[in-house]
Amino acid sequence: MKQVLLTIFVLVFYGQAYSQQKPDSLTVVKLLDESKGYFTSDATKALNLATQALNQAKQLGLKKEEGYAYKNIGITYYFQGKYIEALENYNKSLEIFKSIKDYVGIANLQNNIGAVYYDRADYARALEFYLQSLKNSETAGDKLRILSALNNIGGVYSINPATKKKALEYYLRALELCKELGSTTEMGAISTNIGEIYFAENDDAQALYYFNQSLKAYGETEGSLNAYNALGRLYAREGKFEQAASFHNKALNLAMKLENDLSILQSLMGLANVHVKQGDFKKAIEYFKQAEIPASRAEENDDTKDLYREMSI
Repeated sequence: MKQVLLTIFVLVFYGQAYSQQKPDSLTVVKLLDESKGYFTSDATKALNLATQALNQAKQLGLKKEEGYAYKNIGITYYFQGKYIEALENYNKSLEIFKSIKDYVGIANLQNNIGAVYYDRADYARALEFYLQSLKNSETAGDKLRILSALNNIGGVYSINPATKKKALEYYLRALELCKELGSTTEMGAISTNIGEIYFAENDDAQALYYFNQSLKAYGETEGSLNAYNALGRLYAREGKFEQAASFHNKALNLAMKLENDLSILQSLMGLANVHVKQGDFKKAIEYFKQAEIPASRAEENDDTKDLYREMSI
């Protein structure tokens, strides 16, 4: 399973901090805040609002707000999968923050640029930007961005079996920071990532501990979908099929309620895997066929590739 990244523009610590705002900047700030609400629901509206903010910021000579406007435009393109456009605007934003020596803004943009390269499977470039983000987050003393960078560095290292121990080091540092800050959502994501490391190393006891910690942190929120399915996979491997099916079904019910196609796909594949291990191939095929529908709607990733490979066997 791909590791859970912490992208600052998605989580609670995205917030654009504007202190001592001038009256002229308030309209720009309002436009920027409004654009955030449409990143995933209405890209056209998000772009229009962010572009208005950009034009006004330029006219008023508001460099920080100009940087945030380019950032918001980049985020909108990122969610559309338009990575070239996202990078173009992120880099413009980054240059502005560098020019005004805003280390929080610099770290934020380096993290976001790293996420683009990560999604494009250019892990060397992703790591380069995440490490830069960590350095500048530490310079700024911004613990939330330090946390994000630590987790994302761990995510890159976790891809290569040879560097999984290094990934674990970064994840554990991030987890300690989570505890210090009381960041429950981030704690859930990082605990899942640590659990996946131990799961890959066949250390089921440690994997179980961290998956349960993740579930405890997330509660009945969308993030718990990863923990439910992870527990299902673990119990299936141990031959505890009733428990495995129970967790996959919990994930499936919540995913359907939230209309999360990727998690629906993962849950159905998990249930199919449980029945394969039990030798009930007829039932397994039923779940694989059900999984074709969410697979057709979900973006192509490792899970959709796994589905088509297993269906062809």
